[in-house]
Amino acid sequence: MLSGWIRKNSRSAGLTAGQCAGATAVVLMVAALLVLSLLYPAPDREKIRIAHGDPSAGPLAVAVNDGAASGIFYLPEKAQLSDALQAAGLPDKEGFAPAVLTRPLQNGMAIAVRRQAGLKPEVVTGMMGPEMRLALDMPVDINTASASDLRLIPGIGEKTAAKIIAFRQERKRLRSIDELLAVKGIKEKRLARLKKYLCVAVDTATGRGE
Repeated sequence: MLSGWIRKNSRSAGLTAGQCAGATAVVLMVAALLVLSLLYPAPDREKIRIAHGDPSAGPLAVAVNDGAASGIFYLPEKAQLSDALQAAGLPDKEGFAPAVLTRPLQNGMAIAVRRQAGLKPEVVTGMMGPEMRLALDMPVDINTASASDLRLIPGIGEKTAAKIIAFRQERKRLRSIDELLAVKGIKEKRLARLKKYLCVAVDTATGRGE
């Protein structure tokens, strides 16, 4: 019945027999998918939802990974690691050392909680990778970014990334993003667009940064 209706209307539209058969197959496929979606509904979104905080809660974006409590959480300035664990809704914090709980947070910090049976939970901290930082509209450190990291940035291709890496190796460490003006092909207008994605993180040895 369906194929007959398609053939009847396809003749008036000027379709060939092959096009008619293709249209019939597409319609039948869509109908089959609709039936399957009714019989086997998608998993409950709430069960697989990745937790996340409200960006208006503060300027610090922190990634917490504890299995079910994984997500991105936003916290106010001067927040401590205990605040991030609480925002993630983790169970009681009695297993964590006080020195760990009072550790100050940094924007872009990544926190992982490792648990093993019979042992106290361990908290490991680091910094988010460039992909996550850029996705959260956060700049990446020009002094630690690899060539592949730099290619994630709009306006930086393979050749420009290689030039930046070579320039950085020559200078040892960049103290300002403006130094990139010395890289061939990067002028003031282009640099102005790149500054959104790049930064000079504070050097823990000297306390200097941009």
